[in-house]
Amino acid sequence: MVQKVKEFLSPLPVRKLLWVGKKTEERLNALGINTIGELAKHDPSILVEKFGVIGKQLHLMANGIDNSEVEERTEVKSISKEITFEEDTSDFNLVLNMLDGLSEKVHREVLIQNFYFRTVTIKLRYENFETHTHAKYNLLVNWCGGWDLNPRRPSPEDLKSSPLS
Repeated sequence: MVQKVKEFLSPLPVRKLLWVGKKTEERLNALGINTIGELAKHDPSILVEKFGVIGKQLHLMANGIDNSEVEERTEVKSISKEITFEEDTSDFNLVLNMLDGLSEKVHREVLIQNFYFRTVTIKLRYENFETHTHAKYNLLVNWCGGWDLNPRRPSPEDLKSSPLS
């Protein structure tokens, strides 16, 4: 079973592993490690030297080994709403109206859950599955806590000039 896991993981980029974010990926790439397979073959003592305890864990995971306990997660970690248009559209007002509706649904859920959040992401996917995202990070917001975000509906010009277009 572990061999099948290793075969599946081997060609994937190291960024697919838990705990490998942008900076860790850059550090691994600097060592010539770009794929999970390359990480699996790398000397674990060097990984521990460069990354500390996490280096050993990364090596184990790259080899399909994870001894951590599986825990049931009951708390909600994110809220997401999406819609698929029946037909392609270039009507910005239609897109903005849908975005308003989705935002309202997320807002209601934030109120119900009494959530705090730090990131808001908008994702746009085309029919060929090309996907663009735009995120605002490092917010600490609770919409029901009285903090005013001064939300402003994006204009068509905002959308045209954003990374989403």
